[in-house]
Amino acid sequence: MMRIKNHHLFFLIIFVIIYIENKKGRKNMKIVYIADDGTQFEDEDVCYAYETVHKFPELHLIDFYDIDNNLYHISKTDPFNDDIYNRCEKIHVHNSTELSTLHWISTECGWCEFEDQITEPGIWVREAKNNIISDAEWRKICND
Repeated sequence: MMRIKNHHLFFLIIFVIIYIENKKGRKNMKIVYIADDGTQFEDEDVCYAYETVHKFPELHLIDFYDIDNNLYHISKTDPFNDDIYNRCEKIHVHNSTELSTLHWISTECGWCEFEDQITEPGIWVREAKNNIISDAEWRKICND
């Protein structure tokens, strides 16, 4: 009977040793995200931003202007930054490709006004509705 107990103890010790070894292996493991072109990233969001920039090169051609008429573009490293939406008072969409890209990024980021109100290429300005800026609407002022 004692022999069986020792036999069980032997397997228990082996199990613990294997568990410790696996635990050590997990500490050294890491998840790698691989973009379509093979570039590797440790962060999923950074990988997705990288793929977006490469999938939609026209994303950076859309002209955005703040209240002081300063020109800026969507970031190549952080295309989903809400700063675009929050600062934008005027947009110049040059063509239908840029328009569809603007609608796509708007859907991804939840910038509903861009998708719902900017319906064709041209220069668009945001105007307060009933003097309330939060109720602003986009109005086309010029064709491209």
